[in-house]
Amino acid sequence: MEIGASRRTFEAMPTPAALTSSPLSDVNADRFKRVGFARQAVGMIRDNSSSRTPPIIGIVGGWGTGKTSILAFIE
Repeated sequence: MEIGASRRTFEAMPTPAALTSSPLSDVNADRFKRVGFARQAVGMIRDNSSSRTPPIIGIVGGWGTGKTSILAFIE
């Protein structure tokens, strides 16, 4: 048997949408309703616009929990 004769070619399987690390930008694609939290954060920022002290908002969570999607919705 030749070296490499048993190699097989595998096609890449598509990654399910729930497992991608790409943030959402379309609020209609937000299956976990994170846009509500983002709207509350925007409201806090706007309500505080006349204050001398800027609001501090922390978004904490593990990989894939939607932190970047929330930031994209806030922007």
